[in-house]
Amino acid sequence: MKNYFTLLCNKIPDIDNHRFWLCFILLFKISFFILMNFHIHENKVIEGIFAIAGDTSGYFNPIRDWVNGVGYGSPCRMPGLLPFFAPWYFIFDNFWAQNIFILIQLLLASISIYLLPLISRFYMPNVSPLLVLALFLFGPFLAVFDNYGLSDSISVSLMIIGIYMLVKFLSKKTISIKYMYLFLASLFLIWTIFIRQLFLIVFIVFGVFLVIDSFKNKYIKSIKYAAIYFLIGIIPITLWWMRNDKHGYSDIILVKPPQECFIGYPDYQITLRKLFIAWGGDFTLWGNEAEWFLRNTMEDDKFPFSNRIYTSEYNYDSLLNLRKISNELFYTNSISDIDTRNDSLKYYVISASNRYLNSYKKEKPFSYYITNKFILLGKFIFKKGIMLPFPSLSQMSFTEKLYKSYAIIFTIFIILTGLIGSVLFVKRKSIVLNIIVFSFLFIVVFYLGVIEFRYWATIYPILVIFSAKFLTSFLRNKLDVDNKNKLC
Repeated sequence: MKNYFTLLCNKIPDIDNHRFWLCFILLFKISFFILMNFHIHENKVIEGIFAIAGDTSGYFNPIRDWVNGVGYGSPCRMPGLLPFFAPWYFIFDNFWAQNIFILIQLLLASISIYLLPLISRFYMPNVSPLLVLALFLFGPFLAVFDNYGLSDSISVSLMIIGIYMLVKFLSKKTISIKYMYLFLASLFLIWTIFIRQLFLIVFIVFGVFLVIDSFKNKYIKSIKYAAIYFLIGIIPITLWWMRNDKHGYSDIILVKPPQECFIGYPDYQITLRKLFIAWGGDFTLWGNEAEWFLRNTMEDDKFPFSNRIYTSEYNYDSLLNLRKISNELFYTNSISDIDTRNDSLKYYVISASNRYLNSYKKEKPFSYYITNKFILLGKFIFKKGIMLPFPSLSQMSFTEKLYKSYAIIFTIFIILTGLIGSVLFVKRKSIVLNIIVFSFLFIVVFYLGVIEFRYWATIYPILVIFSAKFLTSFLRNKLDVDNKNKLC
């Protein structure tokens, strides 16, 4: 078996053969892109190669308005995509600007796939970079986002580039070169926040480790590194805040809350969501728990919770009444102006939701603080939330069903083994990656409880590295491979 692995490894080019691997990755990505593009043309909305989803207009309309001289508008989205779209929209028309954006996005995704194994080699030298590359390249979770005018693909690519620049900063000895890579690392990592605010976790964790390193080394230059890193991040955020302040949004540092930006998130439903999130329920509308409370597409008797959620303050009838009032508000507001009755109904939903939540915390604290958090984590991991441009299950071909199954199983495998690996393999050099994973889980699952499957994109590349570490350890034990043999 050892000879088999040795022979196989000798035939595969080394990861440092960047021309080969970049060409290979780009060809693979283009092939997959074309295949997905074909399916999108059949089943979804697309303009050329620019696929459109529900959130697309929210990202690009403010940029179009800004170029057209109308102004960027309210701070519902930060302008992270502006440099990738605005120049082309200014020079060409909207169609060509959109399609150029997609090509840039595809190119950055291809580059980031090559850089991730180089990052893993720095933090986990005993893990094969080629295994990391294979797991990331053949994973379907992020790949389809390359086709869409959304934030997922390009923000992850920028994060990987930023971490790679940080690795180069840590690896170099020449001071001038270190400053250059530190500047680029901070720039790219803060850029991801301007596209998706969850990446603030990554920026802060790396910054904190630079601060810890400065205290540990007690060198003036180490303190300078940490200060420069944060300063480069603070400047663009300050400029964005100053812009908001100038336009009457002085209290907005990053973005406005969702209830002030999106019609699907009215304030009374935000409060109601907190109630069933506390019970371990999924907040997304395509999950039964949220759908029962927030839309009228389910029957009353399809209540998706067990009796364990009841307290002395409320029962099924109380919650049914809450559902009916919530739906009356939502569907009435969509066709008429808000009147006095609606104001009183909003007040009822908000006050009842808060009252029920407080009673649940008081009467069932263990479920609220412990049990339900892990229920949410389980739902977050084992969701079937892979975005693929296929028709409904009943209309899928056998090949589409097969690939959909592969996509779900593969993605859950990466997430699960990545999480296990982040717990089992805590090393001094790579602990910053462990902290990013733990911080993400704490904020998204245990604190906010917002388990939309797309949010895994924030740490998915890091989970790929930990998954590769887990697999490497497992294969070494099973195949009795020498510790010095990196399995390629």
